[in-house]
Amino acid sequence: MHDSSFFNLKHFFKEYYSDKSNEKVIILDIGSQTSDIDKLKRWKEIFPKNSTYLGVDLVEANNVDLVLEDPYVYPFNDNYADIIIANSIFEHSEFFWVLFL
Repeated sequence: MHDSSFFNLKHFFKEYYSDKSNEKVIILDIGSQTSDIDKLKRWKEIFPKNSTYLGVDLVEANNVDLVLEDPYVYPFNDNYADIIIANSIFEHSEFFWVLFL
């Protein structure tokens, strides 16, 4: 996670998220694996207290809750997540426009 990622995540929550503490928020993090535990801790401290986090990636690794078989197919119903994070992953995708959809 680059330092700019922390800045942008904080900015996102400040500008676009209104804290409704009684409502549960599901955060889906695409490309979630990380080896830096300290940065991961800082990352998750930015999330609202009422959030549930699900890390998704292509391989089993630290901070991955769900391993995808196909990077372009997600096993979730429409509107499953309230917030989707895709931090530094599009440059790794051969068909980033499909991933975005």
